[in-house]
Amino acid sequence: MIPFDLAEPTSLAAAIKLLNPDDPTIRPIAGGTALMLMMKAGVFNPEKLISLRKIEDKYSSIAASADGLRIGAMTTLGALERSDEVRKHAPLITRTLRTLSNVRVRNVATVGGALAHGDPHMDLPPVLMALGATITVIGPKGERKLAVEELFSGYYETVLEKNELIAEVHVPSQGSKKAAYMKVTTGSADDWPALGVAAVIDGDGRSIKSARMPCPSSRTLIRPRLRHCRPSTTRHRCPRWTLPPKRFRSPSCPP
Repeated sequence: MIPFDLAEPTSLAAAIKLLNPDDPTIRPIAGGTALMLMMKAGVFNPEKLISLRKIEDKYSSIAASADGLRIGAMTTLGALERSDEVRKHAPLITRTLRTLSNVRVRNVATVGGALAHGDPHMDLPPVLMALGATITVIGPKGERKLAVEELFSGYYETVLEKNELIAEVHVPSQGSKKAAYMKVTTGSADDWPALGVAAVIDGDGRSIKSARMPCPSSRTLIRPRLRHCRPSTTRHRCPRWTLPPKRFRSPSCPP
């Protein structure tokens, strides 16, 4: 791992000012559990890291309200797992975190980092998508909000500008909805998911009012290749993909 400079701003605004969108060797670092592995492997060689560890405490807090949870982006996965508020308003998150890597990683890795990293093989993104979570992003141009499913644009790619940071995550209360998360791994139960699927279903016991079942592990790979595919709806209002004329078809477009 090559030497690098480390800056430790004490505010989110100061951290954003240190990010240069024209310099790819400058990178923010939250928990660093994934980034440090990439640096040790020589995949990424930054010249300067902007640590977010010392920014305002509110970005490491969890607060509950009538409409759900507000989770600061610097909240660790361990704090999320142990939170009574999370267990009450979004028990799916609590259950998922028990098999997300190990205690040592969860005590360091952060919510914002798990999303901004853009890795499709992660446990938290599909769960947040299924729960209808949104993120607040802050940059030099101000603040904007995105649904979690709108964040990812490709393999290890997001729609974040180089000088934007995730500030917080809002998760609607799960309420009486039924929810589950399952993953397939190549190793132990707490390993990285080769495929992870979350489902949140709202029903009255006799019929389903709504259902959300995102699958970012495959979606992240497929989405960039669907530019020539158009969505359609069957008579049962179940979305599917319709392929355009043959000359536009690609093996990567699903039938």
